[in-house]
Amino acid sequence: MKLAKKPSAEVLICSHSTHELKARSFLRADYNVSVAWDIFFYENPRGEKVVREFLESEGELLMAKAVGKISLLQEYGPFLGMPHARKIGGKLYELRIRGKDEVRILYAFVQNKICLLNAFRKKTMEIPEKELETAANRLKTLT
Repeated sequence: MKLAKKPSAEVLICSHSTHELKARSFLRADYNVSVAWDIFFYENPRGEKVVREFLESEGELLMAKAVGKISLLQEYGPFLGMPHARKIGGKLYELRIRGKDEVRILYAFVQNKICLLNAFRKKTMEIPEKELETAANRLKTLT
């Protein structure tokens, strides 16, 4: 029996050296903070991971910057703030990738995990309404 494909997400695992993980565990022992958050790429009903595909299409430099920011998000979760990330309203947040080209990844916390919902090049001061609606609609399919 085959079940209908439902929107899902794929976990992103960022590797760290054993020494670095031991140092993080030691530093966080007094604060009772988990080592890392699970990061997921939103997957649409056709099986496309739209954020991952966008990042892969933008070249190696942008991909490297994005992986760095996603690693920070994985480490700090909701405590990651400006200039790396900020809340934009409701349950949506933006991961800010700065440089020659401004790129934003919209994400949300879903069941104690982080889901990367949408990515786009930012060309104006405001986030385009279309991009916000896309992320909000994708979030609705997951909750």
